[in-house]
Amino acid sequence: MTIRDIAKQCNVSVATVSRVLNNDPKGVGQHTREKVLKVIEATNYKPNAVARTLATKRARTIGLILPDVSNPFNSMMAKGVEEEASKYGYNTILCDSNNEKEKENAYLRILSENYVAGLIYNNFKSTDLSGLQDFIGQSIPYILIDHDIETHEGASVIKIDNAKAMYDLTRFVLSKGHKKIAAVTGYEDSYSSSQRLIGFKRAMNDVGVDVNAELIFTGDFRLKTGYELCGCILEKAKVTAIICFNDVMALGVLQKLKENGLKVPEDISVTGFDNIEFADFIDPPLTTVSQPIYDMGRRAAYQLIQKLEGQNKDIYKQEFQHQLMIRKSVKAIG
Repeated sequence: MTIRDIAKQCNVSVATVSRVLNNDPKGVGQHTREKVLKVIEATNYKPNAVARTLATKRARTIGLILPDVSNPFNSMMAKGVEEEASKYGYNTILCDSNNEKEKENAYLRILSENYVAGLIYNNFKSTDLSGLQDFIGQSIPYILIDHDIETHEGASVIKIDNAKAMYDLTRFVLSKGHKKIAAVTGYEDSYSSSQRLIGFKRAMNDVGVDVNAELIFTGDFRLKTGYELCGCILEKAKVTAIICFNDVMALGVLQKLKENGLKVPEDISVTGFDNIEFADFIDPPLTTVSQPIYDMGRRAAYQLIQKLEGQNKDIYKQEFQHQLMIRKSVKAIG
């Protein structure tokens, strides 16, 4: 028997059961309290002693949910979070959802039921945040990374302007004479990917270049997908440039081009996005957009801890600046 089972049996939220267990009168009517206590007594439910201690003494532990830790973007983000949190005496529990909704929701349940002090949350498929309801119901502070500031009105958010960043990158490629450009996007329901696609299309339209829907390929930010979609691009049309929505997919594109005897940038130009560590060390060095991944992780941890320590309970929203990194993977054409 878990706290979630009790909530289900009583037809109340996990947060309500938690308040009854902790003798918190806030928002719990007498009838509901008695109903919950009756089920607790009938089932002989014993709250986890460690969890109760953590709840009452404010656990110095924060949860961090990321979609794919094998992606260098996320590992650098985790490094920033962990190092900043440790400075203030907080431990970090890292959960890799592998971008699977069921796994992500399971982690959210585990973290909320074990009374972590707060949560830092990022997922590629950012349109559905229903799994956060337990955190919201229990008033556990959380920070969103790379989500829509406007949609999540009550949440603290840290991000960059993805649309503007991709606009700047696409305009650079266009300035080098490229018009036949393929785009390899991220997940279709990813906030960051959808914003980058907006920026890509806007840049093309602003210089009078038609956007060819057949040259927009939906990916998933993974290496293998970049490799496979590059093969699709080569079969479909002759393009002079491929704009990838992250550096990892760009690496897969570079490998596929090499296997097909095509040189970058002599035969085709390639760009990425993120400026992860390897981007400056591959051959050729990758033109990309730099976002301050480590600093964003640190800032997320810092702002969360400020909330936990009662220093700043206001909603925090910050848009970090991006930077265009011009290297040797794009050439001017005629």
